Amino acid sequence: MTSGPRVLGVLHLAELSGPARSLRPWLERVARNGRLQIAVPGDGAAARLYEPIAEVESAAYSALTLPRGPTGALRFAKELHRQVVVFRVRIRACSPDLVVVATSTLPAALIAARLEGAPAIVYVGEVIPTKPGLARAVGGRALAAATRALAAAVVCCSDAAADAFGGSGPAVHVVRPGIDSTAPGDGAAFRRRHGLEDADPCVVAVGNISRRRGQDVLLHAVAQARAHLPQVGCAIVGAPHPRDEDLAFEQELHALAKRLGLEGSVSFAGFIEPIADAYAAADVVVNPIRTAEGLGRAGLEALAAGRPVIASRVAGVSEAMRDGRDALLVTPGAADELAEALARISGDDALATRLVASGREWVAATYSSEAGAERFAAIADGVMERSSAPAVAE
Repeated sequence: MTSGPRVLGVLHLAELSGPARSLRPWLERVARNGRLQIAVPGDGAAARLYEPIAEVESAAYSALTLPRGPTGALRFAKELHRQVVVFRVRIRACSPDLVVVATSTLPAALIAARLEGAPAIVYVGEVIPTKPGLARAVGGRALAAATRALAAAVVCCSDAAADAFGGSGPAVHVVRPGIDSTAPGDGAAFRRRHGLEDADPCVVAVGNISRRRGQDVLLHAVAQARAHLPQVGCAIVGAPHPRDEDLAFEQELHALAKRLGLEGSVSFAGFIEPIADAYAAADVVVNPIRTAEGLGRAGLEALAAGRPVIASRVAGVSEAMRDGRDALLVTPGAADELAEALARISGDDALATRLVASGREWVAATYSSEAGAERFAAIADGVMERSSAPAVAE
C-alpha cells in the first residue's frame, strides 16, 4: 500500500530527450513513497530510462506541430481530438493525483487532465515562438496561452523558455535541470566504431537532426577548417524525428558531406547510448543551432564531461553558458565564424583548459540535480495541496 501521491508522467518522445532526462529525478522525488506511471509514445530508450523507477506504458500519441494553413488546422484539430480521448482513457485508468507533461506540444494531455479533474504541471524545455514578425508566432502565442490556462503550473528550464509566458510568476516557474557528470565513456571505442581514429580534432555535435539544429552549418565549417586542421573529423550524433521535413534534411546532409568532400571525415552516428562515449571521443563539442532553444543541454553535459564547447549565440544557449568564460559563442548560421572558433580552440590548449574549468564549476553551481528536484517537488506539492483542498463557499 502506497502512502505517497500517484503521479502520471507523459513523455513526448520514445527516444531519449532533454526533458526526459531532466524530469526523471524530479518525478522520482515527487512520487517518493507513492506510485509513478509513465506514458511514452512507443518503445525506445526513454522507456528504458524510466523502467527502474516507474510503471511504463506505451500509448498512441505524438507531439503536435503548429499547423500551417486551413488544411493543416483541420488535421491538427482531428488529431488533437483523437489524442484527448487516448489520454482521458489513460488518466481514468490510473487516477493520478498529479499529471506532469514533458512539453507544451502535448496540449491533448492537458485538455484530458482538465476534463478528468486531474491537476497538471507542464515542463517547458523549448522556446515557443511568440514574437511579432515570426511566421509561427500566432500559433505560438495561442499554444502558450492554452498551456498557461490549462496547467496548474508551468515549469520552464530557463528564462528564455519562460519568456513566452510573460516570465516567471505565481504560476510560471524557472527550475534549472540537473546536469550531472557522466560516468567516463569509452571514447576510443566510439572513434573506432565511426571511423574517426585519426581525427584531430574530433568534433562532436549532439542533437536531433533538423534544419534548425544547423548540422549543415557544421559541415560547411568543418570543410573550411580543413585549411588549418587537415585531420579534422566530425561525428553528428542524433537522428531525425519521423517527420518528412527532418527525414529529407538528413538526406540533404549526406549529399552535402559528399559534395564538400567530407565522406571520410564525417560520421552520421545516429542515436548513441551511452552518450558519455560520444563526449569522451570529442576534442570539442559543437552546438550549431540556428534558433533559440530552451537550454542547450548537450553543451552543459559536455562541460560536465570536461570537453570544451562552441555554440551558437542564441537565446537559451547564451543564458546557459557565458561567452568567453564557459564556451565560445558564434553567430548562428555563420559557418566561417564556427570554422575560426574550431581553429582557435584546437590551437590553444590553455584556452580550452580555462573554458572547461570555468564551465564545469558553473554547471555544478547552477544545474544541481538535488536543488532542482527539491524545487520541483515543492511546486508539485503545492499544486496537489490546492487541488485537494475543499472549495470554500462564498
